[in-house]
Amino acid sequence: MIKYMYGSVIIMLCTLCCNYNKEVKEYYESGEIKSRAIADKAHIKWIGYYKNGQIESQGELLNGIRIGNWTYYYENKTLKAQGYYDDGLKKGPWHYNNKDSTYQIEWDIFYNRVLKINVPADWVKKEQLGDNIPLAGFSPDSSSDANFNIMIFNYDHRNLDSVINENIRKARSNLGYKIEVLSLKEVDINNIKGKEVMQHVLAEGKDLTVLQYNLVHADSLYLVSFFVNKNKYSVYENLVKEVVSSFTLNQLK
Repeated sequence: MIKYMYGSVIIMLCTLCCNYNKEVKEYYESGEIKSRAIADKAHIKWIGYYKNGQIESQGELLNGIRIGNWTYYYENKTLKAQGYYDDGLKKGPWHYNNKDSTYQIEWDIFYNRVLKINVPADWVKKEQLGDNIPLAGFSPDSSSDANFNIMIFNYDHRNLDSVINENIRKARSNLGYKIEVLSLKEVDINNIKGKEVMQHVLAEGKDLTVLQYNLVHADSLYLVSFFVNKNKYSVYENLVKEVVSSFTLNQLK
C-alpha cells in the first residue's frame, strides 16, 4: 500500500509542482484509471484506484507527506483501514477490518534524535539499555504480549554480520538467555539498508519470538527490536511489519 502510493506520488509531484489547482490522472497500462491528484498549492487531494475502478485509498498530502484523515478500501468496497496522519505517521485511533474481524489501534509517534517511528500506544517502549546489550531491552515485568525498543550505536563500518553475531554472543553470555537464530536476511526500510534477524529466545521465564532490524545510515546503526510472545507472533506479525515500515530519519526527508 505505502510503496504503491509513493511511487505514484513522486510522478504527481513532478507534474503538479508548478501547476496550482490542477488535476492529474495516472492510468494502468491496460487503460484503467490508477490515481487522481488534485493540487491546491502544496496541498494535494489523492485518490488511488484498483483496476476495477473501486477506490483503494484517499486522503490528503502536504509537500508529498500524508496528513489528516485517510481511508483505505478492499477491492469489494469494504473498509480496510481509516485514521489520521500527522506528518506522514499514524496518530491516534485507527480502525481496521480484517476479514471477519474489526479492531482499533491507538498509534503513538516515537521520537529518538533524528528518527521517528509509529508504535502502538500500549506497547512497552525502551530507550536506555544497559551495557550495550541489545536484548537487554526486553522487559521481564511487562504483561504485554508485544514490546519494542530502539538502540542507536556508533557504527564503525565493520561487517554487519559480525556485529550481529557479537550482539547475540553478548546476550547469551552476559544475560544468560537461550537464543536460536531462525533467519537472517537483507532488508531496505525506506531507503535505509540493513539486516533482519529473527530469533527464538528463552528469557526471564518467557518464550519469545524476537525480530530485530539492524539498519545502517552514515556512522550510526539503528537497532529496532520487537519482543513478542511466541504463541502470539502470528497475531502480531502484520502489525510488527507495519511498525517497522514507518521507520524514518528526519535528515533523509
